[in-house]
Amino acid sequence: MEIGVIFPQTEIEPDPAAIKDFAQAAEELGYSYIFIADHVLGADPKHHEFSNNKYFPALQTYNHKSVFTNR
Repeated sequence: MEIGVIFPQTEIEPDPAAIKDFAQAAEELGYSYIFIADHVLGADPKHHEFSNNKYFPALQTYNHKSVFTNR
């Protein structure tokens, strides 16, 4: 069985170093994978309030973290 971790889209700072630190920590803890949610369209702001508008595109985030990890 593989156990993974969910990438903290709203809890992590939009900083490449934070992505690197999270990915390396997950790997060191033995997680098999990191799940990064992706979406093409965002929620309608008229119906959903968000405290921040940061967004981590999944493919770019996977590419960035792959430079620093082996999984």
